[in-house]
Amino acid sequence: MRTYTFPFITLAVFLLSQAPLLAVRDSAMESFSSPAIGKDSADYSDASAEGTHFIALIDQQQYRSAWNDAGPILRELVSVDIWSEGVRLIREPLGSTTSRKLVSHEQLASIPGGLSGSFYRIHYRAQFYDVGSKEETLLLMDEGLGKWRVISYSIN
Repeated sequence: MRTYTFPFITLAVFLLSQAPLLAVRDSAMESFSSPAIGKDSADYSDASAEGTHFIALIDQQQYRSAWNDAGPILRELVSVDIWSEGVRLIREPLGSTTSRKLVSHEQLASIPGGLSGSFYRIHYRAQFYDVGSKEETLLLMDEGLGKWRVISYSIN
């Protein structure tokens, strides 16, 4: 199974070196360190709304807008040009999105790398016209006052 993960340190290295864009397995997206205590439905509602907005921008090929709406962690790791080209290279071959269904969501208190805070990991099952079913994962971080931002996007 191929995994394409953003933030893009690995992708940036590939694009900058002009190597072929290869699939990268990022185990960090699959094994978060600790679930948060309890789930706040208002927080999830806000995080889910931001995630839905972010993925809609990706579906509409508005990659620069998605980058602008992403959290500072993602924006500091990869430039808008590398982001836009990387997402285009990954999403274009899939074809248009025909449907998307929420699979799961989990609130987290920390993520790998020692970053603590309030996070949501949201999994979707998406159907794409050219390749069928793929799993998309968003990681969102609460920037305070209920403002959630996507800090990672991956597609398997």
